[in-house]
Amino acid sequence: MSPQSALARLMREGKAEAAARLLGRLMRGAKSGAAVSLLRRSARREPGSAWPLVLEAAVHRAAADWPAARISLEKAISLEPSAPLHAELARVLERLGILPDAIAQAGRA
Repeated sequence: MSPQSALARLMREGKAEAAARLLGRLMRGAKSGAAVSLLRRSARREPGSAWPLVLEAAVHRAAADWPAARISLEKAISLEPSAPLHAELARVLERLGILPDAIAQAGRA
């Protein structure tokens, strides 16, 4: 089974922790680009789902790619707004030094 299929199956089955472990293995193998690519393919297969974007944001955060994490979280929020996603976006915006937007997002959390 391909990593993409395994990731999609785990998420469909509600096994987010197992999906995160799969992504972690990809990242530990210095393959964060492969993890992002995998998540983008999953997002194309499930365009109305926020989960691939949330996991993509986690990969970007782990790589300290704050602008990319922001984009992924904003897209996820546009699909499925939630307090935890707004809180995470607030943290990313704070890292980027965009404090007025960070405060606004924290207020939505």
